[in-house]
Amino acid sequence: MSSFKASAITPRLDGALTRSLYAVGFSLAVSTLSTAAHAGCQYVINNQWNNGFDAKIRITNDGTSTINGWNINWQYSGDNRVTSSYNATLTGTNPYSATNLSWNGTIAPNQTVEFGFQGSKGAAAAQIPTITGAVCGGTTTSSVAPASSSTPSSIPGVSSSRSSVSSNGTTQGVAPLVVQGNKVTANGQPANLAGMSLFWSNTGWGGEKYYTAQTVSWLKSDWKANLVRVAMGVEDAGGYLTDASNKARATTVIDAAIANNMYVIIDWHTHHAEDNKAQAITFFKEMATKYGNYNNVIYEVYNEPLNISWSGVLKPYATDVIKEIRAIDPDNLIIVGTPNWSQDVDVAANDPITAYSNIAYTLHFYAGTHKQSLRDKAQTALNRGIALFVTEWGSVNADGGGAVNTAETNTWLSFLKTNGISHANWALNDKAEGSSALVPNASANGGWTAAQLTASGTLVRNNMISQNSGTTSSVAPSSVAPSSSRSSTPSSVAPSSVAPSSVASSVNNGAGVLFSETFESGAVNTQPSGWENFIGWVPNNSNTTSGAQYALIDSAKSYSGSKSIHFKGGAAPAQIIRALPAGTQRLYTRAYVNMSVAMGNVAGDNHEHILGLKKTKDANDEIRVGQIKGVLGTNHIPSDNIAPKMSQWYSGPQMAANTWYCVEVDYLADQAYDTLKMRVNGNEVHSITSANDWNNGALGADWMSDKFNYVMFGFHSFSGRSADVWMDDIVVSTQPIGCGATPPPASSSAPSSVAPSSSSAPSSVAPSSSAPSSVAPSSSAPSSVAPSSSSRSSSSVATTAAWTLDTTASYLNFVTTKNTHVVEVHNFTSISGDISAAGVATLNIDLSTVNTGIALRDQRMRDLLFEVTSFPSATVTVAVPATLISSLAVGQSATTDISANLNLHGVTGAITTKVSVQKLSANRVLVQSLSPILIKAGDYALTDGVEALRAAVGIASISVAVPVDFALVFDAR
Repeated sequence: MSSFKASAITPRLDGALTRSLYAVGFSLAVSTLSTAAHAGCQYVINNQWNNGFDAKIRITNDGTSTINGWNINWQYSGDNRVTSSYNATLTGTNPYSATNLSWNGTIAPNQTVEFGFQGSKGAAAAQIPTITGAVCGGTTTSSVAPASSSTPSSIPGVSSSRSSVSSNGTTQGVAPLVVQGNKVTANGQPANLAGMSLFWSNTGWGGEKYYTAQTVSWLKSDWKANLVRVAMGVEDAGGYLTDASNKARATTVIDAAIANNMYVIIDWHTHHAEDNKAQAITFFKEMATKYGNYNNVIYEVYNEPLNISWSGVLKPYATDVIKEIRAIDPDNLIIVGTPNWSQDVDVAANDPITAYSNIAYTLHFYAGTHKQSLRDKAQTALNRGIALFVTEWGSVNADGGGAVNTAETNTWLSFLKTNGISHANWALNDKAEGSSALVPNASANGGWTAAQLTASGTLVRNNMISQNSGTTSSVAPSSVAPSSSRSSTPSSVAPSSVAPSSVASSVNNGAGVLFSETFESGAVNTQPSGWENFIGWVPNNSNTTSGAQYALIDSAKSYSGSKSIHFKGGAAPAQIIRALPAGTQRLYTRAYVNMSVAMGNVAGDNHEHILGLKKTKDANDEIRVGQIKGVLGTNHIPSDNIAPKMSQWYSGPQMAANTWYCVEVDYLADQAYDTLKMRVNGNEVHSITSANDWNNGALGADWMSDKFNYVMFGFHSFSGRSADVWMDDIVVSTQPIGCGATPPPASSSAPSSVAPSSSSAPSSVAPSSSAPSSVAPSSSAPSSVAPSSSSRSSSSVATTAAWTLDTTASYLNFVTTKNTHVVEVHNFTSISGDISAAGVATLNIDLSTVNTGIALRDQRMRDLLFEVTSFPSATVTVAVPATLISSLAVGQSATTDISANLNLHGVTGAITTKVSVQKLSANRVLVQSLSPILIKAGDYALTDGVEALRAAVGIASISVAVPVDFALVFDAR
């Protein structure tokens, strides 16, 4: 019995053969079990590379009684060690013990739970250990051999030709969705996903143009969506059965969702699926084979059945399709349509599918038509124990028309949130109907302004931002603290003698890549396109070779190709920076670096850095990675805390001068304790994984989480040294990159980069043979990193803000009218602000960022109307009642009249309006105008500017009063 019952397998090794062998073993195991609550325990290797692996243990209750609590044990005989885990409490440092969490300790008959972990290993294949424990029937695992170890550089990423094996294990940046009772959960909590459904994919129907990677990326970054639904039309004109391009569109969106760490519903979008069951099976088998190892993927096997029998037609259809999916993909979430346009969920709850697990049931509603009676059906289904998933809902009538029913929509959204039900809105399309999120002719690649959103689109986007901005359900489970055997001393890391071109590292081919830069397309002595700069302490300063500091494309040195970027910096910074997508909490950066000075193991050094993150474009709130106290390390501002500790100063590995090195930094704010890792040529040289890694007292566990606004590369020194630094083949990604060829962004058409030639391979990271022992500074040396007196220190800048404006989630619009009847909506792309601890709210508007959609008109407004040279910004200040925010419970809102002061064009005037203040979470507040503010040109000395605009374009009139509306989201500091 033991050789089959507690088996260790590797997933999808040889397709049907492997599944058949496993099925035989499983059937034999079941035949020998008693009726006690015993489980089959499987050790599954998801992925492995030269020095690491990703695995999980799956526990299936194959008895007839419920298991209440479990504990299992294992030990590696070789060098394999666990470094982090999720979905279990892990103890020990080999042997290991894992016990259940509060939510996954109960396993009903035929149900499965699993937990996962990452580990380190040597060059040999990952080991499959023996699993012991009463829950496994007291038996041990068999020694089934894993797949041969492959280097991650050969692991396929997200592309049409990739295998079903995930490029970074099974998580792909998102947690598995697991049905627990009547909830779909992620990381043991209700998933509460919120996203968009695309319109029918059918060729010629109009909505197919939005099946693009750019659209998906925009939904993630701007709308904060963590879910997208592929509504693949089937038998209707232009659908899947007659037009293969539908499948290609579907895979484009699926690949993009995976690359953006989103969940994606693969929807068989039909009202007659039972008529095409064979085709559905063929399709879902292909999808399961292609995507079954990605936690991102959800299968929706029937969109909206008509009013037909559940037990007689729909359940048998669904069971047959699920059987074929489960033969390939044993655990991803499957959603089943319910009778009467997916409304009769109570009927399905009376006779649920029990042959397979991890099943949810479809609920559809349209707020203008379906009200309390349908919510009662949903509640009945939940009470009977099935999990619901709203794969389609609308804010208007069921026919797609009518006005937005705001009150009923809010009631529905509150019901979904209370019951932990995930949902996707219908539909991301520009069709001229109420349910469309976009106005006709809106871009097919995202970038939509407020004016391009319909009333429904605006409501849905605002809800999505408020629901998803604070959620963690879409990210991979947090890791537990590393085992005590982990060394935090960079100097103990053995240097590698292998050049990066041959280093086996976790290279991806574009999955998760936000942007990459080889500098080949730019002209020498120019700033690379798409980047901003921070030169000489000034954001977007003059950047030319005549300056004391600069960051410009150069052909003097390159790691690959013929160009790189050359930073000339010192006591004043020379950096390029780039904005990151909102909501980023996990980032991997890679750059090949060549410096005119050595870095690491430098006696007397105070602080220099070459990479990092910025909360703002200046240097007031940063994570700086480079050399700290003569050792490769990190400086955190504004705390002015440093790592490593004093015992490690002026030691460790050294990056020699005039040598190319592959430098990687991981910034992981989704860990139990925010984690940073630095590698040079594939070797870890520095890490922060716990509070104990800081020299000047422990920082909080979320020390990094608010700084993912900009990524920076360059050179800045507080040690009196100037340097020339060249960087090449920069990559910024949400997934590991490695020291290989530069992958293009997953959603871009960037050309593939040229692999570096062997002749330009950098030297290894080698500690100096005469490296000094750890040198403690004299008693008079400051304990914190401080800039020299000749430089401007940013670390001492304090903030008194209690709440800070989320600039990516906020907007300010104004409306102009010309020639009496031509009305247009404009905005400002850069606003900032905060609410101080004293209760004073300040909003700053950068007038130079006025955005009308026409560049020439923007320039005329800057020059003729706002006169930004003299009046660059407008400022609004208002006293916030002390109890206004503190008295609100999460989810509650209050309406209030405000009186504020507006300073515009050198004039300060009073404005009044009515606003809604809503507590989105304990740390997030939305302030939204309920009626427009009317700004009159004459009140702010703008009348002459309006007339100058009118004359410049030769029109009859421009209104001298403009309505302004806004939505401002503030986060607690």
